[in-house]
Amino acid sequence: MGRFITQEQPYQRHELTAEEVEFGVERTWIELVSPRPNPYTQPLVVLVGRWTGSMPEGITIGLDGMKRATVMGTEMARLNGAIYSFRIPNSGIGFNIPAERLYRIDGLPRENYVPQVIVPPSAGGSDKTLEVALLRLRRSSKH
Repeated sequence: MGRFITQEQPYQRHELTAEEVEFGVERTWIELVSPRPNPYTQPLVVLVGRWTGSMPEGITIGLDGMKRATVMGTEMARLNGAIYSFRIPNSGIGFNIPAERLYRIDGLPRENYVPQVIVPPSAGGSDKTLEVALLRLRRSSKH
């Protein structure tokens, strides 16, 4: 995301749910993204769909919350938050535990996010979302 911004910005809110359950204290924080050299500052479109999950959901809500991209497509995977991964020492068996709720910077739960521009999936060999996105980008480059 740092390649698309020119100044440090908040992009995602975290909530550590276990702390509140165990101790009755809400623990939240805002995650920031810092700009990288030579940012792309032209219009940006992010395409999403039901297979957009995990960190791609976080990037999407981040770019949307920073007002840096137009998001197009359908609902994403609607994953509830971050997981922590562990491995049992002797067996090597891995497991994941859900640990954080994630939100857009304005407080909208990540799993409730829907794209700004809904483009239903198309039948056949065409990619309607891509076609709509390219049309939007072409129009914005003429201004």
